Amino acid sequence: MAEELATQAPQAAERARKPVVGVDVTLDGQPPQVRVRGEIDFSNAAAFRDQLVALATKGSDVVVDLGGVEFLGVAGLDALCAAARLLGEHEHHLLVRSPPAVTRRVIDVLDLEGLLPIISDEPLPPT
Repeated sequence: MAEELATQAPQAAERARKPVVGVDVTLDGQPPQVRVRGEIDFSNAAAFRDQLVALATKGSDVVVDLGGVEFLGVAGLDALCAAARLLGEHEHHLLVRSPPAVTRRVIDVLDLEGLLPIISDEPLPPT
């Protein structure tokens, strides 16, 4: 029993160190809609940013639904801002939907609503 627990503990610790982020992109219609779930932090923010930047080059606004996000770290917020700036260069917007309360508060405190406008507190309907 003790040996079994000893082998399970490192596996559980490894899972805890690697937050899971899921990004679902819906391209049916305009604008593209991105549903995000899990945690976005330093470990996965670059991949998240790359996905948003790829959409930013499609030539339209992008809606990012954060309703399924459990944690959005500074690196995740930076990823959103980077994509929003790129979209702005092409006269489009990154629109935030359903941010967690803490994320909404950070956007307000940092006065980022011009860059990251919040369009709704209601998550996107299931597909």
